[in-house]
Amino acid sequence: MDLVHWLDEQNKKRRSVEWPLELSGIRHAAAMIWVRPLHRDYTDHSVWHSERIIDVLGHVVGELVAADGMGSVEVFILLAAAYLHDIGMQDERFHGGDLDEIRNHHHELTHSCILGKADARVPLGLELVPPEIRLTIADVAEAHRKTDLSDAKYQEVRHGDQQVRARFLAALLRFSDALDIDNRRVHMQLKDLMVLKAEAEFHWLLCYYVSGVSIKNGVITIHYQFPEDCGHYLQLVEPLVRNDVREEFQNVKIILRECGCRIDLDDRCEYRLVPGLAHMPEEALRIAIDRQKRIHTGEIAKYQDRIQYCDSLLLTAFAPAADEGAYE
Repeated sequence: MDLVHWLDEQNKKRRSVEWPLELSGIRHAAAMIWVRPLHRDYTDHSVWHSERIIDVLGHVVGELVAADGMGSVEVFILLAAAYLHDIGMQDERFHGGDLDEIRNHHHELTHSCILGKADARVPLGLELVPPEIRLTIADVAEAHRKTDLSDAKYQEVRHGDQQVRARFLAALLRFSDALDIDNRRVHMQLKDLMVLKAEAEFHWLLCYYVSGVSIKNGVITIHYQFPEDCGHYLQLVEPLVRNDVREEFQNVKIILRECGCRIDLDDRCEYRLVPGLAHMPEEALRIAIDRQKRIHTGEIAKYQDRIQYCDSLLLTAFAPAADEGAYE
């Protein structure tokens, strides 16, 4: 479902003139904030990232919205938070402009920006939004990382005749944010003009090798692409990507299901081998192997064969290419 279009239609039908369910000003404000990203070596966090999240949300809650399981106020809060959730990454007034500190606290900075608690109020297109709704937008946006969703501030409240389930909205944003992991988050042509730290390049490559994420009948499937002579990358990349997605899913699964949103992760993935794709440099390969080991540290016996396989990659240029198809 196109949630932005649906909200526009609801806005036209709305009897109350208390405040418009209007997103264009919010989107424009977010786009302007992201014109010059502070963190050049990070994957995309711009308004395009937000719109991909909104597209994911349409697949995740589309049926629920169509069945009147979510009201227009909830959808407005969710989409507004999606557009604004990363703007704290652009607040270079914090901690003397230290990019690492800004990154580590950007969810809190986002919360402050939305509420106008910073030294200067940032225009965000929320001027007509009631204070209690603005607060919920700030809470939901902040919750896309690190925050405790069991906190009392995420309890359900009422706005007129509609329920506002902040915990549910926060869980939706957090998980949908985690699903924006495909190659649209990186621009490999720009990478060739940049000097990236090994860790940053590794994150770029993880996204580069994810060709897309599909959601059909409530089942989420991750699709991959690898260089034609590097089918073995699947065994390095897929567990790392799946582990991150699964971790976020476990954090929110109960909340989503209690609110009628039934989605699940596919045990399989889809992949193909593509001529001309960039290879993983040795340093990125070492980072991938190290992360594999850290994931499986507590289950050495179960994953000993995979760990040994990862070690063997450092001793050979390429392992035998895998066939195209599904991987379980």
